[in-house]
Amino acid sequence: MDGLQRITFRFGGDLEVRYLPNAPDAGDRVTHGRELWVVAVVSMDPVGVTIVCELPRRDGPELELVA
Repeated sequence: MDGLQRITFRFGGDLEVRYLPNAPDAGDRVTHGRELWVVAVVSMDPVGVTIVCELPRRDGPELELVA
């Protein structure tokens, strides 16, 4: 997998490994299942990048979808 890095995503109690060219940044939005999650923490360890995601707060501003 030339040019790809191993990225482990943590979605609550679920873990998902993806191989991507670049890791997302804190504040980026990613999908898991049928839900949109927000990247809360990005960390690096000897195995690769670990991304901790959180569901957006329900009482926060509405998410704007851009086509």
